[in-house]
Amino acid sequence: MTILGIAGASGGLGVSTLTCAIGAAAARLGLVVALVDGQIRGGGLQVTAGVEHEAGHRWRDLLEVDGPVDGQRLLDRLPATGGCAVLSAGRHTEAPVGCLEEEVSDEAFGSVLAGLGSAADLVVVDWGRADWGRAWWGRAGWDRDGGNHSGGRGDG
Repeated sequence: MTILGIAGASGGLGVSTLTCAIGAAAARLGLVVALVDGQIRGGGLQVTAGVEHEAGHRWRDLLEVDGPVDGQRLLDRLPATGGCAVLSAGRHTEAPVGCLEEEVSDEAFGSVLAGLGSAADLVVVDWGRADWGRAWWGRAGWDRDGGNHSGGRGDG
């Protein structure tokens, strides 16, 4: 499992574009890839990836995750493009694009990442701004090498 986080100093620097490009390159090499929008309440990875109109699970479907996530089952339910499964906040129909009313808990986020990491060769997280990614990474107890040392979230 490799989880790669991409972050920029501010919005508009191409973090989502780079996330999609890395994912597409890895998929062309035959890797199983998941792209994850780490800016859950304001990201737009679904638009950059071109899956905003595709059916499939979004973050709003995972708000109540409590415990381990079956990564392969989740991968199979995400919209995909170019060999990359995409987990974003935006939805293909009635829900607001790229916006959630609620926060995803740190535990749910960590469980989803760990589950995807167990099923995918590469998980690329679009953190958007660097400060948001660092804040979550630290709260979840993950170290810079992707290991979880919190005693709960993200373990196996």
